[in-house]
Amino acid sequence: MAWPERGQHHARPADRAHLRRSRHRIRHRRPRHRPRKQPHRGDRLRLVADGGEGCVNNGPTRRCAGKDVLIVADDITGALDTAGYFATPENPIQVWLDRPPVISGGNAIDLDTRDLDEATACRRVADIFAGRDSGVLSFKKIDSVMRGHPIAEAVAAFRAGRFERALFAPAFPAADRVTVNGRQWAGSAQGLMQVGPALVDALLSHGVSAAMTGDAVVRSGFVVADARTDAELAGAIANFEGGGNDIYVGTAGLASVLAGGAPFKLPRPALDFAICGTNHPVTQRQIAAIRTLQAVVMDGGSTELPEPPALLVAPSSVASDAEARFMIERYLDRLVATIPRPQAVLVTGGWTLRLLARICGASHLRCEGLYEPGVAISRMVAGAWNETIIVSKSGGFGREDLLVRLLAPSQR
Repeated sequence: MAWPERGQHHARPADRAHLRRSRHRIRHRRPRHRPRKQPHRGDRLRLVADGGEGCVNNGPTRRCAGKDVLIVADDITGALDTAGYFATPENPIQVWLDRPPVISGGNAIDLDTRDLDEATACRRVADIFAGRDSGVLSFKKIDSVMRGHPIAEAVAAFRAGRFERALFAPAFPAADRVTVNGRQWAGSAQGLMQVGPALVDALLSHGVSAAMTGDAVVRSGFVVADARTDAELAGAIANFEGGGNDIYVGTAGLASVLAGGAPFKLPRPALDFAICGTNHPVTQRQIAAIRTLQAVVMDGGSTELPEPPALLVAPSSVASDAEARFMIERYLDRLVATIPRPQAVLVTGGWTLRLLARICGASHLRCEGLYEPGVAISRMVAGAWNETIIVSKSGGFGREDLLVRLLAPSQR
């Protein structure tokens, strides 16, 4: 099918074979009152933070340092997989489950706002950005399928941080999420499905200036970028020419390009447990692909705790999500209180990871990199599982064989 023009709405899936370039050519000029030299042809992007070195990337070997980046996310797995692009074991990013002691570079903050009401979510976001360090690259992480309040939170961050411009680029090509004609599309079993609103119209409805790249010169407000590939994201970033008083709004896809492309890939740790606290269909298919481990249901009633390596899964035959969560919490309480500190644990689902961190008494997590896009590797800091390696992913991410590959070292 032909892609819809901006302003039209289609809920049916798109035939990806007919995917064509947006009519909006990725082209953007900086305001005349703030001229800046165009990047060298060999530069994939240039980011200059006022008052500091910022990040300059001249190819795949040059990375934006994590100490220069502040990430604010609406869920913990998103905070981690975004931070993973900027982190290395030598220069990790501290990922906080609440407001950190200092709001500065080298930190990612999960405000856990996705399931809150919009007003409360926006207040939390505004509180963080009002106290930001102006010398760092500011990144507002949103959901790649537009869950939660991505538009309202982006506007709240923009206003509270007193930013001049914002690049709104939600595409995550590695996860099959693309932006075409100012709308977000996500891969599914039925093809590409449109998710979320027309982005420019939604931003305008919140009272801020907004335009697609190439449509107009934005002196103060949002520039929305179409992108189907990492190369198109890089082009949008280069043409945006962000400075220290601009903010980037997007997903791990945007973070990957800002960080210089390929992440610091970490090896698979030998997992003691895989804790799958979500019944998302993607995770269920990944669990079904495991043939060599018997799944243990976290039903809260069993008195026996499994020996590592073990696959722990969410109860499925329950009346409600609330009941399932109660059972999982009771099971993990007993697990943490009983077993010795594990070396490495896989956790799927943001709610499960936040619950586990709370039960363990962790102050935060220290992200050291990625195993692959969408799969972060970090360590718990403080508490019962201090220094335990945590491999984390969203319930909806990853190929069907992901858990098989991650659990392979444990099965040998």
